[in-house]
Amino acid sequence: VARALRIDSPLNPFRPLPPVGGSPIMHAVEPNEMDVFEDLGERVAHKIVVGTTRVGKTRVAEIYTSADIKRNDGACVFMDPKSDAGILKRLYIEAKRNNRPFCIFHLGFPDISCRYNAVGSFARISEVATRATSQLASEGNSAAFAEFSWRFVNIVTQARVAMGSRPSYTLIQGDIADMEPLFNDYAEYYFESHKIANWRAEVSLVENNMKAPPRHMQSRTKRTAALEAYIKHKRIFDPVLLALLSAIQYDKTYFDKLTASLLPFVEKVTSGRLVELVAPTYDAKDSRPII
Repeated sequence: VARALRIDSPLNPFRPLPPVGGSPIMHAVEPNEMDVFEDLGERVAHKIVVGTTRVGKTRVAEIYTSADIKRNDGACVFMDPKSDAGILKRLYIEAKRNNRPFCIFHLGFPDISCRYNAVGSFARISEVATRATSQLASEGNSAAFAEFSWRFVNIVTQARVAMGSRPSYTLIQGDIADMEPLFNDYAEYYFESHKIANWRAEVSLVENNMKAPPRHMQSRTKRTAALEAYIKHKRIFDPVLLALLSAIQYDKTYFDKLTASLLPFVEKVTSGRLVELVAPTYDAKDSRPII
């Protein structure tokens, strides 16, 4: 009798309820269903969908996002921390159905992922340092190290942008690991752009007459020490140049301690094939789009 009453058939007056989960009373099931409409002006507001596992929260997100794609009145961005394959397929189908471009950014699938340089575009140049150091611990004893890391990233970014380079994590990693080549390049760029006469000959003369770098520049080359002496002798004032000079005058061991938390983070995001996605080369041969 029990098995007969559990048969899901219209002829069974005692057949069980559909497998909706939970209690129909709590679900507020309405026998006379009707469509629910919402004014488009309300779509800009926040919404929260509450429910236990497998009750349809992600499917609700599908409905909202599919409608946004169909309206075609702007870009539709969907961030999915769960990496749900079902909604990925639905969004792809809706984009193709409505003749809209579709991009996916996923570090786990670099072959199909688009590319994104998170520090390549900015309104204020200081945004690059803020983004690059935002993941560092900034409380307690770590606050000072985070501030030093921000300062060094801001210095190298200003120098690179002034010389016409687009910031990227790979450039930041190389410049922070060894700031001396950047200082030399920027010093030469500054002298040339400001048309300082005979600077090459004067710097070479100082370098040739120098037996060894001074004590505060012992870990640097004679060329770098000669540039430093020339800058001080000519009393050249350029905030970026002086900031680079101040950075390379740190003791190497002390400097490495100040940036100990920054370099491991940058190496994580530029290791393996991740560098293809977060530090794109803007090469026309690579067909993967850049967002």
